[in-house]
Amino acid sequence: AFNDHTVVTAPEDGIDPTYNPFKPQSKSSAGGGSSYHPQSAGNFGGYSSNPLPDWEKLYQNFEKGKQEGIASITEQDVEDSFSDIGEVEPVNNGVQAEIITPDMSSAMCMQMKGRYILSPIKSGLMIVDQHRAHVRVLFEQYIKQLDATTISSQRVLFPEVLQLTTSQNIILKELEPEMEKIGFNLAQLSGNDWSINAVPAGMENVNIKDTILQVIDEVSMGGTSITTKVYESIALRVAKSAAIPYGKTMLQEEMDTLLSKLLCLPNPNYTPDGKTIISVLSNDQLEKMF
Repeated sequence: AFNDHTVVTAPEDGIDPTYNPFKPQSKSSAGGGSSYHPQSAGNFGGYSSNPLPDWEKLYQNFEKGKQEGIASITEQDVEDSFSDIGEVEPVNNGVQAEIITPDMSSAMCMQMKGRYILSPIKSGLMIVDQHRAHVRVLFEQYIKQLDATTISSQRVLFPEVLQLTTSQNIILKELEPEMEKIGFNLAQLSGNDWSINAVPAGMENVNIKDTILQVIDEVSMGGTSITTKVYESIALRVAKSAAIPYGKTMLQEEMDTLLSKLLCLPNPNYTPDGKTIISVLSNDQLEKMF
């Protein structure tokens, strides 16, 4: 009951007079005793109250991430990806025309197993045998040199003796003038034996006896002129000996240069002796892998 001595206290309205609705509140704020807390930066789509970096930094980070992603792809990753697909198709003339584009040199190349060069093209993935590709390139270079001038000779320190059959001896006698023109120096000994005193420059590490025997066999089969047979046989032998071997790691620039030279040739698809150089894994085959 109220009387003259009762002290009346005004009811509290629970309003914080310092509260500003436009000022961000911390999680520890007890305003109103609510249990609601704003989402943290990691809980709402990566939202962050921190200001975004400028666009240049964003682009730099994107480029860095892209390059790191490419660098992280290993040779084994590529090899494993091909394990479940069928045999790739040799390149045909239509694909060859599509491969040779102005931006070919800008495509990213990758070496696989020290044997193949992989390069993306419009129709899929081009796979190139590095040794055979270099053989084709060198062969064409040597043929042009043979047609343009007489090949210089390199004398051997220890002349080899070549033993022939009677029929082989007859053919070599006919071939001797042409053989000398392309750098050989041969001298007939007694009977069917010949001494090899000099070889074409660049053939120092080639098995000369086998080369001469192969030339004799090819000429005996006919079909082309002696000079052409000799030139092609010598050029192919030298190209195979000097070409990039399997197992050699190639730099990006070396792969780009080799592909550029190969694709400029009239027939980059096969070696002079008919072996496949280029095959293409089509986009359809790639899509079936996933």
